[in-house]
Amino acid sequence: MKDSGDFNAVIIEASAGTGKTRWITEKFLALLGKDDPAS
Repeated sequence: MKDSGDFNAVIIEASAGTGKTRWITEKFLALLGKDDPAS
């Protein structure tokens, strides 16, 4: 997992309500080092 700064950036992005739910989900899973189960 990357440092908490990257994780916080994802949370901030999600909180901004940009409507990029799919991107946020993929980014979040990428930070966790997991594949997207929905793909």
